[in-house]
Amino acid sequence: MKPDCTIPVHSLAMLRKQLASLAAAEPVSMLLGGHEFPDPYGKYLLLLAMGVEERIELDAGQQAFEALEEATERRGWWFGHLSYDLKKETHRLESHHPAYIAWPDVYWFKPRIVCVLHRDQPNELHVYGTTTLVLPEIQELELSLEALPRIDFQSTTSFETYRQHIEAIREDIRCGTYYELNHCLEFRGHCSDLPILEAWNQLNEQGPAPFSALYRLHDQTAMCLSPERFLARRGALLISEPIKGTAPRGKSLEHDEYLKKQLAEDEKNRAENIMIVDLVRNDLSMGCVPGTVKVPELCAIRSYARVHQMTSVVCGTSWPGISAAQHLKNTFPMGSMTGAPKHEVLQHIERFESFRRGLYSGAIGYMDPSGDFDFNVVIRTLQYAQPGGRIAFHTGGAITWDSVAVQEWEECRWKAAGILNVFSNTV
Repeated sequence: MKPDCTIPVHSLAMLRKQLASLAAAEPVSMLLGGHEFPDPYGKYLLLLAMGVEERIELDAGQQAFEALEEATERRGWWFGHLSYDLKKETHRLESHHPAYIAWPDVYWFKPRIVCVLHRDQPNELHVYGTTTLVLPEIQELELSLEALPRIDFQSTTSFETYRQHIEAIREDIRCGTYYELNHCLEFRGHCSDLPILEAWNQLNEQGPAPFSALYRLHDQTAMCLSPERFLARRGALLISEPIKGTAPRGKSLEHDEYLKKQLAEDEKNRAENIMIVDLVRNDLSMGCVPGTVKVPELCAIRSYARVHQMTSVVCGTSWPGISAAQHLKNTFPMGSMTGAPKHEVLQHIERFESFRRGLYSGAIGYMDPSGDFDFNVVIRTLQYAQPGGRIAFHTGGAITWDSVAVQEWEECRWKAAGILNVFSNTV
């Protein structure tokens, strides 16, 4: 498809800030990517969707995946999110906890304007839907150094309660109820007037991530710094890249290499990762040609600004005619945010968490006109709702028999630091 106009690109970092400025001013918009991380399965360096020509907005139980399938059969650009609470449709399980920031379970939109930066054409931004897109002057953005408000984030779970949860989970594992359960924490705060663009730019400075997203849906905004790919399709190839295993970055090069090596050799983290890889292999096999599901990368260590992550890659060849919506339904929610076996842990997560996950542990992404798609895992994400000034984020980790509560709590601190440091806070 020929673009309506093209804009020369001299700096990816500059372009990311310019498009973020456009996205932050639009009632419905999504900015994806914008960082040059190695990605052999990546198709685009940066995508921006703005405005709404057509939309799907549904809650779980309203045949959301069927509606998604019907819409995406009409090829074109689609952007949006899937909420964790779609487990009601994939596993017939509901959440009964209240939502601090409530998103629709599915919001999927065909944008009015799409800006595309291809990985194989990084010097030219392709724009569809307008011939007059004007990028903001970068000098104005560089002078925008607005101080962010201090926010007093508080966990909805105390350490003592968390410790009791970990021991109860370990007892379930000892009894054979399940093997691994992903336990999460919610941190809530209040901010009457958050400068979204400045918050997004500063969060990106703290912790750039390969599957980041700035997502605005009217009065709600998600600022996602996810390092994890949930599911992508490239032609007939399906790709999932589950993360399990985290370590902090070191204070020196030698210390950093030591921590990286320690994570790579850690038996507990490898066991966590391999259990989820097996779950993902099973999920993908439901829509893939038998014998094609492979693990080209197992327990690799990838390094980001604040943490090292243990990541595996699972691929498979889709059966002809299997839709994007069906592949998403087969694999949702992602195993890295549930545990194993999936159906069992989905039931028990509700026992230990006192909040509705909603957008967190869901997925944000796109489908392009060719039918290819790419969705992240919504983690390391700041959510903001205005009016009301509600602001929140979540952290979590996999709990196994070998888990120690104080160590798991500390891991949650590493994962939270990228957000908390921006607002001058500590857990």
